Amino acid sequence: MSVLARALQALPIGICLFTPAFAQSSGPGPAPNSIDLVQFADWTKVCGKDKDASANVCYTTADFGPSKDKPPTIAVAVYRIEGRRGLVLRLLLPVGLMQDAGFSMSLDNSARTPGKFKICFPNGCFAESALDEGRGDELLRAARMSVAVHNQNDVEVTFRLSLGNFRAAFEGPGIAPEVLAQRDKQQAKEKAEQTAATVKPPAAIKPLAKRVALIIANSQYQAQAPLKNPINDARLLESSLRAAGFQTVTVKSDLTREQLIVAIRDFATTADGADWAVIYYSGHGMAYDGINYLIPVDAQLKVDRDIDLEAIDAGKLLSAIDGARQLRLVVLDMCRANPFVSRMRRTVASRSVGRGLAPIEPNPGEMTVFAAKDGQEALDGDGANSPFAESLAKYIGTPNIEIRRLFDLVRDDVLVKTHNAQQPFTYGSLPGRDDFYFTRN
Repeated sequence: MSVLARALQALPIGICLFTPAFAQSSGPGPAPNSIDLVQFADWTKVCGKDKDASANVCYTTADFGPSKDKPPTIAVAVYRIEGRRGLVLRLLLPVGLMQDAGFSMSLDNSARTPGKFKICFPNGCFAESALDEGRGDELLRAARMSVAVHNQNDVEVTFRLSLGNFRAAFEGPGIAPEVLAQRDKQQAKEKAEQTAATVKPPAAIKPLAKRVALIIANSQYQAQAPLKNPINDARLLESSLRAAGFQTVTVKSDLTREQLIVAIRDFATTADGADWAVIYYSGHGMAYDGINYLIPVDAQLKVDRDIDLEAIDAGKLLSAIDGARQLRLVVLDMCRANPFVSRMRRTVASRSVGRGLAPIEPNPGEMTVFAAKDGQEALDGDGANSPFAESLAKYIGTPNIEIRRLFDLVRDDVLVKTHNAQQPFTYGSLPGRDDFYFTRN
C-alpha cells in the first residue's frame, strides 16, 4: 500500500505534509541519466473529507522503485479536490536533490510541466505541481510519466514510470481512509505471520548473566546546603546500566541513616547469587581514622565521636555484594568538599578526619572506584552531571571496553575536564583470566 495513501489518514489533505514511511534512498547518481522504475502495487484511490479545505478530496497513488526487492524511490499521488478545477500532482522524492531547481513532469513525449519542492524530511522530500484541466486530461490518456530532477552534482536525472492502470483507478470508486487503515493492518499482520513462519528458533539460547545494581543519591542534607548533582548523576547511571542489560537497577535517594541501612541490607539479598553486583553512591562522605563513611541526609556530625553513630562505614557496601559470583564493584562518588569537617568539633586528637577518602584494599575479585583518589575532592562541574558520572555513563554505553580499561578511560577524561584537579582511582584485583564488559556487540 502506498505510503502517501497511508499518510492521508493522519494528516490534512490540503497541506501536503506526510510522514515518509519507506527506507531512505541514496538518491540518483550522475549516470545513467534516465532510470526506469517498477510499480510496486496497483494504483489505489482514497477519498475522504479534508477538514482544512472543508471539501471532499480523492487521491490516486502508487509507489515506484528500481526493483520490488528494494525500497521505493518515488511515491506519486494525483489529487482531485471538490469544487476546484484541475488536478494536483504530489511526489515523494529521495533526499540529495537540488531543491532550487525544482522538478519537471512530462507525459509520453509532451512538453514539461514545472513543479516545486515543498518540504524535506531526513528520508524524503515532497514536491508539488498544479495541473490544469487540459493537462489532467492528458494524464488520463498517457501511458508513461517522466519526472526530471537535478542530483547533488546538478546533473539532470529522469525517472520514468508506467501509468498503465492509472485511469481505471482514478475514475473508479475510492475507499475511505479508515477502510484503508484496516486493510493495511490486516496486510501487516499477514506479513508478520509469514515472516514468523519462516524463522527457525535457535537450537539453544545462552542465558544472560544476572547483573544487578544499587544506586544511592544523597542530595538534600538537613544540616548542610543541598548537593546539586547526585540525583542527576543517579538518573544518568540508571539509564546507562539499564541500556547495558542490567536486569535490576534500584535507585534510592536522600536516605537517612536508618533508610540507608535498610537499602544496603535489601540489596544484599538481591546480590546473592547474581553474576554482577554494582553499587554506586553519590553524596557526602568522609574518612575518619582510616575508615571511609557514607553520610546520610539526617546526619548532624557536630562532634567527631558521633561519626560512628551517625554515618555508615563504606565497607558495608562491599559486604552487601559479597554473594555475587563474578564481579563485585563499588563506586564511591563522595569525595566532595565536605562542610561537616570544617564545623565538626574534635574530641580525639589521635584520630584524623581526612580531606577526601582513605585508601582501601578490597578482597580478591572486588573492585572499588573513587571518583577522586584518596586525599582529593571530587568536583560537581558546571553542567547537570559531574565530570566523573558523565564519563562513566559514556563508557558504560560504549561496546567492547573491558572494565579495567574502562576506568582508565574515565580517569583520563576526568583529568582533562578538570584540568588535572581530580583523578579517579581504582582499587582491587579482578581475576586475570576473566574479562568483564558492560556492553558487547
